[in-house]
Order: sequence, then structure tokens, then C-alpha cells
Amino acid sequence: MNNATHQKSFFSRRSWQSKWLPLLFCLCSLANATEPEDKKNKKQNEPGMEELLDMESFKLLADALVSSSTGGILTKLSAAPNTIRIFDASEIARLNAYTVSDVLKTVAGVQVQMKSNGREKIWIRGSQSEFNNKIALYVDGIPYRNVFGGFPIDEEIPIESIASIEIIRGPGSALYGANAFSGVINIRTFWRETPKDDADKDSNGKARKNYRKNRIKAGVGQRDTALAYVSLGHEFKGIAKVMLEGKWWTSDGRKPRFDSTGEANHRTGDQDLNHLRFKASAFDDELRFSASYNKFENSRVDRPFYRDNLRKNENLRFSLAYEHRFNEMWKVDFNAYYTRTERREFENTYQRVNGERGGLAESFEFVDTTEMTGGRLAVNMTPSKYNDLLLGMEYKRERLAESKFFDNLTGEQLTFVEDPDYQKLALNTYSFFIQARQNLSEDDSTQFTAGLRFDRLDLFSDQFSYRFGLTHAFDENFYIKLLYGTAYREPNFVEFTRAPTGSTLPDVETMETAEIQFGYQSDEFRADLTFYYNQYNDYLFRKNSFHENSQNLNSGVFSNIDDIDIFGVDFESKFKFNDNLSGFLNVGWTNARSEGQEQLMPLLTNWTVAAGLDWQMDLYGGKLHFNNHMIGYAARKDWSANIWEAGQQQRYDNRSDEFNDGYIVWNTGLHYERKFGDELGMRVDLTVHNLLDTEYYTQSLTPPRSNRVANFDTQYPGRHGRLSVTLSF
Repeated sequence: MNNATHQKSFFSRRSWQSKWLPLLFCLCSLANATEPEDKKNKKQNEPGMEELLDMESFKLLADALVSSSTGGILTKLSAAPNTIRIFDASEIARLNAYTVSDVLKTVAGVQVQMKSNGREKIWIRGSQSEFNNKIALYVDGIPYRNVFGGFPIDEEIPIESIASIEIIRGPGSALYGANAFSGVINIRTFWRETPKDDADKDSNGKARKNYRKNRIKAGVGQRDTALAYVSLGHEFKGIAKVMLEGKWWTSDGRKPRFDSTGEANHRTGDQDLNHLRFKASAFDDELRFSASYNKFENSRVDRPFYRDNLRKNENLRFSLAYEHRFNEMWKVDFNAYYTRTERREFENTYQRVNGERGGLAESFEFVDTTEMTGGRLAVNMTPSKYNDLLLGMEYKRERLAESKFFDNLTGEQLTFVEDPDYQKLALNTYSFFIQARQNLSEDDSTQFTAGLRFDRLDLFSDQFSYRFGLTHAFDENFYIKLLYGTAYREPNFVEFTRAPTGSTLPDVETMETAEIQFGYQSDEFRADLTFYYNQYNDYLFRKNSFHENSQNLNSGVFSNIDDIDIFGVDFESKFKFNDNLSGFLNVGWTNARSEGQEQLMPLLTNWTVAAGLDWQMDLYGGKLHFNNHMIGYAARKDWSANIWEAGQQQRYDNRSDEFNDGYIVWNTGLHYERKFGDELGMRVDLTVHNLLDTEYYTQSLTPPRSNRVANFDTQYPGRHGRLSVTLSF
């Protein structure tokens, strides 16, 4: 193991004093602070998270409170020490979103790429990954991932159950540890006491006191798409509130023109989802329990005609969370969780006889089973209006239960994990973190935040992560943020357990980020302009001809192979023309450059644009919404020509240079909602994604190797329409 990781810094190497002095400053100020009585009363009257997230859809959340960037301490969005974007349930609906991915595509600085296997991956601010493992995803405060391939952002997470999505761009390891590398996504789902949609609000957009407990949704769409969603709740007076939700979804999926070898494709990528979740809360919702089972199947549409491939992912999750506020000063949060994930892959290869499919030549079944167990304890102390302090500890255990495959023709059992030390491997992480916030002015206009986290890793280098944030509000409209933070990511199991025995063990990759944000907010308009610089050290990636000489390609699978500098600008805005018309405009510019190769990183685009308009009117006692938004990507950089070595079958005759061109996708939707009496509400949604049926592609991120044939470019889905009806009662 090589722990002598080369790390560069924006500044000279800091001593331990320079890391701790800002925290000591905050801690000392906590001890000396007092709180005026008028400010204490003001704080008690401030709206909570639930109330803010359930405001009328045209409210721009100018004074929104967020907690994910501050470890549970409610902070105004303009004062939060991160770049944050919030979507509530009504805004998600206005985006005509089928999946979490559809929401993320509209965020400045976020690029969503389609993998050849039909799943999608997120790149935030130019940070590329083959898996979704450079972003931390939390659902109701619980980590949502498996230790092999990150997490899904497609239909595997039911969009109907989501109450809000909070997206942090930039390093989050000081609070969340590993994988909070380029960003953090926090999803809050509906519980028994949470309003479910706009039908649970009165004409002024305020949440009703008695929320409807139940929802039923049914829908159909093109490509033989069908779905059903049910959410049923009940309150046992004085004892507990329970909720049961389930979703069934099936689709033929996309049908690209070409398979992975560049031949004409004649199959569809069938997909099926079965989801079931039980939730219960007690003691005024302070204690929450959740249990869920999720099964997602998809066939690989990119396989050539002589090869069939089916994948099944099964997830079993349990979580328990407890939150209690003793008084205005002290609050404690605790959660514990267990996740078991089993991934099965079935692949049959047939003989090719005169261009036709003949008898069965090979048949394999692959099985990977992983487990993740953990818990987190955090104590929030708010001794005064001027100070907040967060102290916590966390434990995580990741275990590789099995990784094997079967030759169905011979009955032989084999394993991908050659090194016996990695078979049945279990890794433990012990973490401690602290964060303090200090008001530097009487009117709360200037705040300083400092955070530090230590992660004790079993197999890799121990990590210190820290961040600093200085925010200042010039008045009720204009504000500025100065932010700095570090992050790290440890290799996932795929990146080292499947390497040949004796291969060099990769180490963690690290990143430092500095950013400055200028913001404006009012009831009719909100805009943020953010400049950032990422210094990306020991880039961990699959070995390839772009970074390695051919003779070194087969000495391992993944390696720390490069350093990368990333500059970028994000602009986001939301605006309201009148009571019936609103919209948004988001623009991102990213420039990622390999220091080792002295050239731009491939497959990224420099520019992304997302813009939308929402128009509404009263109609027959209900409300009609007409939503349109467009997503545009500029041309993406191709793999450089010098990586195509003699003998490699990389370039295909029918591959067009236009595959890397920019594109624009137009999504539209028509929604009608109406309430019948006091109990029954109805919503009808007609949505069309990619209305113009734009044909666009992305190259495979799995790069060329001397012993690997690169996949043909992956085509994104074409036009797809859906019709659904939702009843709430």
C-alpha cells in the first residue's frame, strides 16, 4: 500500500495550528456570547424547514432555511456555507420529472451521462467518475449507496415519494466524509405528517392542518410503459403514525440505432421496478423507522444480437432515526442503518453462423453481494443567536459478502476477487467531526463557519477534511460568500478487489476547492453567480491509453493516475413575471484540464444551459399548468487521437463525428389539478420528454486499453410521452 500520496495545496503546507485556530476562535466566542431577549423571540418565531418547503410554488424561497450544509442547524440559504439548490415537490412536478436525474439535469454545473448499460451517472463541476461514487446521496438522512457502484438516479428511486431535493455543489467531506467529493444530494421523502403535493394546500399556498393520508397513481406511456404507485397512511392516536408505499413500473426502455459494436440494433432495453417501503414515527415524530425492499431489472440494450445480458439489483434497507430537542440550546440527532445489496447479472453468448444466431456458446451468472452498516450521533448546541456548535461521531462498516460467477455450461464456480485477503473483506471507518458558526455582526449580516472532520480508514490513508465559509449580506437583497473546503474519496470495492493478485493498491483521491458567490434575492427574482476552482489530486481512474503507456495497462485495473485543475462558473436564477407566469435560467461553464497530459479532459462539455417557463390559470374549479423547459449541452471533447493504438478496434466506420456535437432537448408537460370537497383531490399529468426526438450520444467513459475493445457511443432516449392520474384522499 502506498500511503505517500502527493498532495498540493493552494497555500504552503499548513501546521496543525493553522487548521485548528479558526475552530478555537469559534469555540472561544461560544463561551463568551450572550443573546439579547429580542433576538431570542425573533428566533422562536422563524419558520421551520417543513413550513418553508411547503410554500406556494411561486415563492422563490428567498429566506429559505437549509440544514444539510450545516449538520442540522437551520440556516438561511444566503448564509449557508455552501452552494445549494433546493427543489420542493411542486417544483419537481413543474419540471415534468420522471426521475432524480431529470431534476439534476437542470442544475448549473451538473452533467448527466448515460452509461452503455443504460444507467446514468452524475458529474458535478467536471469531476468525472465511472460510477456514482464521487457524490454522497442521503435519503431521509441515511446514506443511500452500495459499496460497488455508488447509487442510482433513475426510476429505481420513486420520484413520487420525494418531498424535496437539496443539492450541494462542492466538497462536503468535512461533514459527510468519503464520497462527499464533488457534491452532496439530500432527498427528503414524504412521511405521514408531510403534505404530499399542491392539492394539500389552500388557495393561498399554505399547508392545510389536516393533510390527506393517501395517494394512488396510475400511468401509461410510450414504449409499453406502465406504472402504479400507492401511498397509504394511518395515525394511531397518541401512539404512532405509519405509512406504506409501493411502486410498480415497467417499460421497454430505449431502442438505440447501434449496439456496442456499431452494428444495427434490433432490441429494446427492458426495465422493471418493484418497490415497497414501510415508515413509522412516534413520540411526536422524534423517532422514525423505515424498512424498504427494492428490485430493479434491466436488460442491456447495447449488447450485440448474439449476446443477451440481464441485470437484477435487489436492495434491502432498514433505518432508525431519533431527533430530540431538549431546549432552545441543545438538540441531539442519532441514526443507525443496515443495507444489503445483491447484484445479479446473466449473460448468454450464442454462436454466429452466417450472420445469424446459432447455438449457445457461453452462459454465465455473476453475483455480487455487499452490506453496509453504520450509525451517526450529532449534538447541536445553540447557546445564542450568535453561535452554533455541532459535535458528532460516525461509524461505517462496508462488507463484501460474496463476489463470484458461475459457468452454467460446465457448472464451475469462479470469483472476480483473486486476492484471498480481499475475499469476504470488511472495512471499518471511524469518524469525528466538529463545526462552529459565529455571527460577526449585531444584525446577523456576517457569519463565519469552520468545520473539521477526521476519518480513520482501515485500508487507506487516514483523512482530515476541513472547510471555511464567510458570508455577508449587504442588505435584504444582496449577499456574498467566500468558501474553501477539502474532500476525499476512498476506492470502492470494484476499484481494488478485482485487480490481479500483487497489484499496487490505489489510495484515496483528494480535492481542494475555493469559490466565491454573489447573490441577489427578492420575492420576484433570485440569482446566484459562483466562480470556483478545484485542485484535484491523485485522480483515481481505470487505467487507459490516455494516461498510461500500453505496457503498463495490464499491471492493474484502477490507479491514481493524474492531477486535474478545474475552473468553472455557475449562474442560476428563478424569476416571477406575475401570478401566472414564472421561470428559471441556469448556465454552467466548466474547464477541466489534465496536468499530466497537458490537455482538456475528454467527454466533458464546457457549457450547459437549462431554461424553463411555467404558466398556470384557473380552469373549471381547478388549476391548469403548462410547463416547458429545455436542456442544452455544447459540443463535448472526443478522446484524443493518439490513444488509438495499432490493433485496437476503436473507430467504427459508421461512427459520425456529429456524435460529439452539442444538442438541445425540449421537455413539456400539461397538468391539471382539482379538489372535490374536503377529502378528494385529483391531478392529471401529460408529459413529453425530448419532444423534438433529438438524437444525441455520449462516448463510453470506459477508456481504450490494449486488451479491450471500446464500446460504440451510447445513444440517449428519444421522445417519450406519459399520461398519469393521481388521486389523494
